[in-house]
Amino acid sequence: MKKNLMPAALLALFLAACGGEPAAPETAAPAPAVAEASAPAAVPTASEVATASEAAVAPMGELIALCKEAETLENQYIETLSGAEKEERIKHRDTWLASLKEATAAEQEENCKQAIEELKEE
Repeated sequence: MKKNLMPAALLALFLAACGGEPAAPETAAPAPAVAEASAPAAVPTASEVATASEAAVAPMGELIALCKEAETLENQYIETLSGAEKEERIKHRDTWLASLKEATAAEQEENCKQAIEELKEE
């Protein structure tokens, strides 16, 4: 069974930064969460941390960097189109961007990740 170790890892990092130690019971048995927290799979990558912290601070009405990247890819794709198909895609893009500006940073992140994946497939 795979458990989410992120809370335990964050607590351990916080305590290490503060110089504190978690309250240990009388027995000297190590806590399983702390032992599992050191596993490499539980440590977020630098890009995940950057994206998460960026998503947390993006002001409402503005696009996060991931969405700006998705917009650039969308514009590049639109340039390959012509005629009615191009006009339809431009309208779709404009509607999509307007909805993103009303979304939270977390919603933007999820939506733009999906859009980038779809654009890379096209």
